[in-house]
Amino acid sequence: MPKILLIEDDFSFQFTLKKLLECFGYTVIIADNGEDGLTQYQKNLSIDIIICDVDVPLLDGFQFLRYLQETHKKFLPFAFISAYVDANIFQKINNLGADCIIKKPVDQEVLRIILLAIEKRHSLPQKVYPGLMG
Repeated sequence: MPKILLIEDDFSFQFTLKKLLECFGYTVIIADNGEDGLTQYQKNLSIDIIICDVDVPLLDGFQFLRYLQETHKKFLPFAFISAYVDANIFQKINNLGADCIIKKPVDQEVLRIILLAIEKRHSLPQKVYPGLMG
């Protein structure tokens, strides 16, 4: 099963998104803040995709991605997630080379399509998602 590192500090949303991703067939590793995200990443180098809230404590999503880019040669598929999205956030995401930003609240079908696009873009093994024509 592909592994997703989910870095999210809102426990209710974290729980809901984790369950949804597991229904999609992913193994989900949870981190409550950016520093815990780095620890989880270093302990689980077989992670396939990272989904990170823009505004998590201790090390925000942008700092987290910059650190990964500076310290690891392998660039993982990376999606930001946020309740608030504006032109400044889009510019930062483009500058850092992240795949996308997912707007909260997350629509299940949109999330499936985003994950499928990320898998295709990064040549990850693709899964068949129930409810999507392939």
